[in-house]
Amino acid sequence: MKPIGPYVAVQALPPPANGVAAADSPIQTFRATDRLTGIPVLLHVLPYAQGLPEVPFSPHLLPVVDSGVDGEQAYLVTELPLQAHPAQDPELAARGALAALSALHERGMTHGGVSGAQLWNHDGGVALAGAGLPWREDATPQGDLSDLALTLQALGALPEALRPLLQQPGSLSAHGALALLGGDVAEQKQKTAGQQEAAVELPLDQPAALGQPSEEKNAAAIMSGPSSSEVSGGQSAVPPSSPVELAPVPSGKNGASSPSGTEGGGIDGEGSAVGSAQTETAMPASEQGQTSVVSPFSNAPTGQSETPQERRRRQNDERQEQAALDSQAAAERRAAYLKEQSEQEMREIAQAAELAARGVPVPEPFQMGFAADSTDNVGGAVPGLQTRQVERLPASLRRPGGEALDGTGTVQRLPSSASAAGTPARRDLPPIRIGWDEDDSWRVVRTAPKSSQPSPLLRWVPLALVVIVLLGAALLWALRPARAASTAAGSAALGAPCCNVDFTLRGAAGVTAQLNVVSAPASAKLAANQTLGLAPGKVNFPVQGTYQLNVVAEGYRSAPLTVTVPRTQPVTIDLGN
Repeated sequence: MKPIGPYVAVQALPPPANGVAAADSPIQTFRATDRLTGIPVLLHVLPYAQGLPEVPFSPHLLPVVDSGVDGEQAYLVTELPLQAHPAQDPELAARGALAALSALHERGMTHGGVSGAQLWNHDGGVALAGAGLPWREDATPQGDLSDLALTLQALGALPEALRPLLQQPGSLSAHGALALLGGDVAEQKQKTAGQQEAAVELPLDQPAALGQPSEEKNAAAIMSGPSSSEVSGGQSAVPPSSPVELAPVPSGKNGASSPSGTEGGGIDGEGSAVGSAQTETAMPASEQGQTSVVSPFSNAPTGQSETPQERRRRQNDERQEQAALDSQAAAERRAAYLKEQSEQEMREIAQAAELAARGVPVPEPFQMGFAADSTDNVGGAVPGLQTRQVERLPASLRRPGGEALDGTGTVQRLPSSASAAGTPARRDLPPIRIGWDEDDSWRVVRTAPKSSQPSPLLRWVPLALVVIVLLGAALLWALRPARAASTAAGSAALGAPCCNVDFTLRGAAGVTAQLNVVSAPASAKLAANQTLGLAPGKVNFPVQGTYQLNVVAEGYRSAPLTVTVPRTQPVTIDLGN
């Protein structure tokens, strides 16, 4: 998001991909939000600052309401309705755009930047934004129609009635294309004219005179109204459709302020009545409400009471004040309700006390559930309830001769079945264990069987392991002299005559390198800087071991080389490294 003045640019709308409007337009369009009020707007960033454009009034044209400069960026602001979204239906977009272009072309104006970013759907119709902006210097009405046709194609499909806009450029005007599309041009004009008349307001450059007496209003009305000769000619001073308010006015003042100089009598003796009808002509209440006082601190241009930014700030303050008033009213209603409830309880208590004083029996309140004092006698007998003793373990599951507790808590001996029936003593069976689970259910837990004795052969396993470990240690001790002998033989082999090693050169052709000894085994009996051989070729090493050599070649820097013999692979010397 990018801040531009008091707005935040949320999305950069793409320019048209083709058409006249796509030819390097210097204007960028952003979808933004007013940071103060949250109202969605369109920002048109211009290459230079300019005032608000004058465009014809039309419900299909979104007007520019604000302008500003942020650093080196000049911009114009177009307010969007809250539910506005980019146009998606080609037919609705065609109707709205053609109506807007028809209004522009009839005034001799062109748009120059018709694209999908300027078509916005709201209230069931489509409106065109960006009118009056310097999109192109060579914009023409036919260019607007061609751009509209390409835009409709990009939206989905160009209506069949508008095919001539692409196939036969210049054959249709916006008015004719709207008629082919089925739109009633006369109805559109009538609707536009009606909305324009409804939007007419009183001039805001003249501050309203607050507290002006009715006599001064009458004098002002007479000075601005028609003369007595016009009234005598039968012409009405006020149109029949405008509301007229008649109020009694002193005849002396009316006569004094009459432009014809008559005093009260007037024409045919009815001058006072006519004068009162003229002077007491009042504006409608809606027009009086539109008159506002121009603030001396306003930054609005001449003829406007406030800028759009000031208007939005004022509306936001009004909403906050209204929310505070609503919250205060809700708190007052809550306090009044609680007060009324408390008074109602006090009245009920007083009424109950009065009835008790008179000896009138007061019915007990209805009690739901147990009484409040029933919890004091926990475990005691409750009237109306039947209790019985429930044995935890049924008699069929008890062991004969066992003990049980009676209701008093004493141990009660159960009679033995053996003594009662005269049967022999019970068998000596293995005991079992009964355990209780967490859910109060019982289960029989049998004793675990005895573990079997280990086999006698397994007792000798640890002893066998000890014997194996001892034999391994003795074997290692016996092999130690043989290893020492092999080490001595290896060291003796190092001093034995060795073998030849092949050397090759890489990186240059026809170059011979000299191999000088830096260090060698002592048994080799080689002196330092002694030449051992030439490369490429086969070099004979006297004994086995590691040799430090110095490689010297004409035209190259000497380099060390380490060779361990014996070896089977040749040694390659890279002169490039």
